Amino acid sequence: MQLLEAWMKTAWALKARYALQRSKRDDQAASKALQYIAQADLTSIEDQARLFYGSSISESNPLALFSIERPNQIIL
Repeated sequence: MQLLEAWMKTAWALKARYALQRSKRDDQAASKALQYIAQADLTSIEDQARLFYGSSISESNPLALFSIERPNQIIL
């Protein structure tokens, strides 16, 4: 799978997740999420987004590292 294709699949999956977050304000959120998932075409485990990180502090979990380096930017 090419890099751009992988990013597009991830973007559609994130868009579906966002649609579900809006389900209390949008009656069509669930059907939109299903459309976005179909657009993502996630057919195998290989289509999942993965974060790679190592054991040193400079290679630590990118989400935790972002939170440490930029406090009050996002709340996990």
